[in-house]
Amino acid sequence: MRPIDLEVTEVIEEGDGIATLRFDREFDVSAGNYGMFWVRGVDEVPMSFSYPDGITVRAIGETTQAMTEMEVGDSLGVRGPFGESFDLPDSDSGEVVVVGGGTGMAPVALLTEEAAREGLDVTTLIGAATADEVVFEQRLSSLDGVDVRVATDDGTKGHEGYVTELLDGYDADDVDMVASCGPEPMMAKVLERYDEEDVEVRFSLERYMKCGIGICGSCCIDDTGSRVCADGPVYDGDSLRGGEFGVYHRDAAGRKEEF
Repeated sequence: MRPIDLEVTEVIEEGDGIATLRFDREFDVSAGNYGMFWVRGVDEVPMSFSYPDGITVRAIGETTQAMTEMEVGDSLGVRGPFGESFDLPDSDSGEVVVVGGGTGMAPVALLTEEAAREGLDVTTLIGAATADEVVFEQRLSSLDGVDVRVATDDGTKGHEGYVTELLDGYDADDVDMVASCGPEPMMAKVLERYDEEDVEVRFSLERYMKCGIGICGSCCIDDTGSRVCADGPVYDGDSLRGGEFGVYHRDAAGRKEEF
């Protein structure tokens, strides 16, 4: 599959080292879908869509650094959209709880908007290290039926502590679904929180991807062999228990790296 050429039409500074790039093309995407974005002369990386025509990037490597330095009129390529998306619950009697950390808010921001359009009650918990890294609070707070709460590690905004601590305020009997994306230790805490509860829990995983179409095997999960690029990146909690989730992932050479 050849990359589609995109032109950057807007750059939004979301926070410290975090930028949203909007493009001249809108994709038919659902929350959790991603693209393989190609910065010419640098590399290609997987990025979840934060808007049908945009992605939200934190500068953590050479390619993402180059992305955050892009200006209106610059171009990049994309293959996709790829991947499984979050499914919303059928019932509208319960609540959807969304837990996002850092730029992991990208897919769950779309999910929050999709759930709000369906008339579901949504609580979105936004976690960040500091107030300067909180993304999408204003965007999501303006939605009908959405309650947004913030936690920062250093207490500079909202609850002081981890965003998962905010889950203690929710009775599992009132929750239909929990969806999460962000640092994997954070998501492992979410799964642990609902270990003994009858609640549907879904996660969007990040793994090292090369092909993006399920051929190379770089993103396979131990011990199931599931290909995150093609079978994921969204998984239910039951399929992740007892494996590498929250424990380790693999680098570009296939070596294990513990979280």
